[in-house]
Amino acid sequence: METRAIPFFMAYPIEKLIQERNQSEKDREYFMQLYPKKSRIVQKLIEEEMALIDRKNCVIYDEYPDRLGLRLIVNAIYEKYEKQQSDEDMFTDKQLIKEMIEILLYQEILKRRQLVKRFYL
Repeated sequence: METRAIPFFMAYPIEKLIQERNQSEKDREYFMQLYPKKSRIVQKLIEEEMALIDRKNCVIYDEYPDRLGLRLIVNAIYEKYEKQQSDEDMFTDKQLIKEMIEILLYQEILKRRQLVKRFYL
């Protein structure tokens, strides 16, 4: 019985993994476009804040990030959100907006942590 060698590039289908990652990112971007207006504004502020604080020893890359550190990030984002909003938009519940910021922040942190893990694995 004759065995045939498999070329290296076929044994490890990296190209397929890259295509799946690209498709996942496209899906994520599409659904982010469907967010309500305030959520899109908050998401943009979160991405800006993360770009400022994203470094190797940041709290978001701790094995178990502490709630206080994350709440400080949420409060910083909320202050930027408040400055951007006009008086007529300020009739929303402050706690509800902070909770939305917190949820979207955690989602962004998970995304960034997964990207770092993929890069180093």
